[in-house]
Amino acid sequence: MISSGQTSLTPTQVIRDGRRIIHAILSDGTEQIEEFDAKTEVLLVRKLRKKSVLGKEGPWHYEVGEEPAKEAHAKKFMDEISEAVGAPQVSRRDTLKAFVFRIRNLPYDTSVYNVTTEGSQIVVRTTNKKYFTRLSITDLDRINYKSLQQSSLSIEHQAETLIITYLKPAEILEKERKERDERKKQQQAEATKSAASSSEKVNKINDECKTQ
Repeated sequence: MISSGQTSLTPTQVIRDGRRIIHAILSDGTEQIEEFDAKTEVLLVRKLRKKSVLGKEGPWHYEVGEEPAKEAHAKKFMDEISEAVGAPQVSRRDTLKAFVFRIRNLPYDTSVYNVTTEGSQIVVRTTNKKYFTRLSITDLDRINYKSLQQSSLSIEHQAETLIITYLKPAEILEKERKERDERKKQQQAEATKSAASSSEKVNKINDECKTQ
């Protein structure tokens, strides 16, 4: 999903290991990679990175999904970051109909959590005052969607993980439907182009054989 107000200058897509991988350079120079399940079209990963003023590539920032364990470990080692063991970890994994946040390493009972919408953010508090955070849904920020609805929010807790689900509004559902259609059209166009190229090569070989 390309940021609102930004265009993709060089979009490309490939199917690999059951994933549709789309690489794009946005108009502000940001590099973006999105990975979708090739069958369900569920977004699995969205990561972005920018270059520094000196032209050096910065680290990947994951909006959806999580960076591979080895990559994460290497980054922590290089930056000399040592997080406390068991510290809460936030990640986002969506479905076709909802944005889904997971906060691991939260052992408290469900009744302890107070999760509310405040403007464009989801706010997580605990009655024992052990944890507090604000979550932003970048997809909604990009379309200037400022008023989250409490009725669209639900939570559950299992295996020391707080799962926060926010139903996608109609604007996002329609936007993503159009984007799925565009991806399919692009894939079909690329397949047709590839088939035509292969046919041209075969015809050329046949013509060469006839002249021998």
